Amino acid sequence: MLWQELRGDKARARVRRQHPLGPYVIDFYVPSARLAIEVDGEQHDPAANRKRDAYLRRQGIQTLRIPSLDLFDDVRRGEWLQVIERTIHERGS
Repeated sequence: MLWQELRGDKARARVRRQHPLGPYVIDFYVPSARLAIEVDGEQHDPAANRKRDAYLRRQGIQTLRIPSLDLFDDVRRGEWLQVIERTIHERGS
């Protein structure tokens, strides 16, 4: 669902899906903005997320974590897309 909104030029930057970074696979990655986008469901372990975020931060990569339930709500999904586009713009794309 989110991929349909991010693919192509819709996010105004190239977005990679299921991108490997070190020992991790990132849900979505925007190389030009050094931005990782993670969609978190109930199965995600907060301690593991903190460890992953710390690793990515050390690599100069910012992480946005989106609760998966937000993507089923058109308004919330739209708000997240605005956050993503703004963050891409601010980080250099």
